[in-house]
Amino acid sequence: AKLLLVAIDDRDKAVELVPNYAGAFSHRAEIYREMGKEDLALADIETAVKLDPEDPSLGRLKIWYAMPKNAPFQPWRVVVILYGQT
Repeated sequence: AKLLLVAIDDRDKAVELVPNYAGAFSHRAEIYREMGKEDLALADIETAVKLDPEDPSLGRLKIWYAMPKNAPFQPWRVVVILYGQT
């Protein structure tokens, strides 16, 4: 758990230094999800998609989010976000 907090801190710094870099948000989303913080993870995915909708790593995250981890999750939200059907 301590390593995840260090990783979040690192990603927070990356977001602060380069706020238009979608990768920083998508990487932080992966860590948030590992920590069970689905809402924070989804918020970062939304930001990453807005910053760089053509980023190929977001397709991987779409698949990853479609498979709930520990709690009930709404994978349709990710599909809607990624395909822009709001």
